[in-house]
Parts: sequence; structure tokens; C-alpha cells
Amino acid sequence: MAYAIFNSDLMTAITDASKHVFFKITGTGVQNGNVVKIDSLVSGERNVYTYATPEANTPLTSVAILTTPELMSDERKKNLNEFINEVGTVARGFMFEKGDVFSVTVDGLTGTDIAAGDIVELDASTKLKVVAKATGLTSGSTKVGTVIEVVGDVVRIRVGD
Repeated sequence: MAYAIFNSDLMTAITDASKHVFFKITGTGVQNGNVVKIDSLVSGERNVYTYATPEANTPLTSVAILTTPELMSDERKKNLNEFINEVGTVARGFMFEKGDVFSVTVDGLTGTDIAAGDIVELDASTKLKVVAKATGLTSGSTKVGTVIEVVGDVVRIRVGD
């Protein structure tokens, strides 16, 4: 199975560590490029949080996108699309800032025929939803940003547009 590949092209969190958040992975593995709702501190840990699957209307300030460095314990795995944040590990996430730009492969998104100008929203899932027109007014979905470019299976997104 191919997992999503994430790139933090021009995100504030690259240079501002206060936008980093860390999560203890539980239940099932979670892909980089997926979003999680920041929950509560893990008992006995420092700066490590539990997480939940975001609802479509979760405020963007309560959500982080996973971007853990791809270090694989199984030496047979060599490709970035083979990496997943495994249960029991601590994953890194970046909080969003207006104007951030990031890329994620289509494996980390829901939606079809993704094109520049499409809207990226939260869904009741860890995957971001891509739609041709914003559905927030009718469905209550939180807008994350706008697709600014699609190159092959890589989608570039600007937050807040």
C-alpha cells in the first residue's frame, strides 16, 4: 500500500518551533500529510499530546498536519511512500498559519479530478477533502486553503486562500 508523502514547502513551522506539536500514535498508524485534532497532554509526557479525528467543522487552530521525518525501522523499506507513523511512536505535526504552502500526494487527500483553484477543507477524517467549490456554508466544513498547483500526483496547497 502506498502512503501519502508530505512536503512542508513554505510553512511557518519550519522556522517557528512554537508551531510544532507532537502526538503519541494509538489505534492504527497515521500517514504524513494527514490532519489530526489536538487533544490533551499524554499523562507523564512533556509536550506530547493525544489526538482525535477532526470533525469537518473543527477550527483550523485546533488541527495539525503530520510531518514526521521518514525514518523507517524496517530496512527493507526504502521509499517515502512506504512510511507511516506507527502505533506507539511519537509523531510530529505542524500547526497551520495563513499563507503557509505545503505539498501532499493524492494518497493523502479525498476528491477526484483535483485541479488548481480547488478548495481544500477538513472532513470527518484524517484526510483533507478537495472540492471544486467550497461547501462550508452548506456542510459546515472548515476551509484549509486552495490548491495552487498539481504536478503529477503532488498537490500544492496554500493555507487561508
